[in-house]
Amino acid sequence: MRYPSEVMKGLTPLLVLQALSEAELGGLSVLRRVRQLTSDQIDIPDGTIYPLLYRLEAQGALVGRWHAEPGKRRQRLYRLTDRGRTMLAADRTAWTGLVAAVSGFLSGKELRS
Repeated sequence: MRYPSEVMKGLTPLLVLQALSEAELGGLSVLRRVRQLTSDQIDIPDGTIYPLLYRLEAQGALVGRWHAEPGKRRQRLYRLTDRGRTMLAADRTAWTGLVAAVSGFLSGKELRS
């Protein structure tokens, strides 16, 4: 499913970091993992993943390495760094709080802290 780009812009880095928290993956594998973990409810456009991976790598959240298997194209695999795990934890906390606040607001319930 495609959600508004304004919503996905802030959410996509969290989804990518979460997908990479479990395993070292290439870009297309990250997309497949996000689809799998969201029961095909979120489909990140292919053209979005590589600029995001490069940006997260430049921020020190990921480290990439080239991997080659005989008879196959070489592939860049990414894994989280300690900084990436810290970013993931902070983003997860922020999004969880935001979801709770918006859900309460939409249901007409006041959020208690």
